[in-house]
Amino acid sequence: GEADCVLAAMSAPVQEEFVVKNRSLINARVWLGAGKAVKPFYKTENRRGRLMQFMIHSIFKREIAKKQRELQIQGLK
Repeated sequence: GEADCVLAAMSAPVQEEFVVKNRSLINARVWLGAGKAVKPFYKTENRRGRLMQFMIHSIFKREIAKKQRELQIQGLK
């Protein structure tokens, strides 16, 4: 599949090396490198972590549904 946006939580040197090595495979319009700043949000021990995880899952599901609708429309043409 293709992604319009990638949210990466890799450390700085690892992220840059990954992007350079895999540039031809990554077909994304936007690469958002948040570094290690995103990691605290993934902890599900507190309410804030659970809320963030819920929001991420909701956005992901919505984008998948949108992509499926687009593919269905293209298949009808």
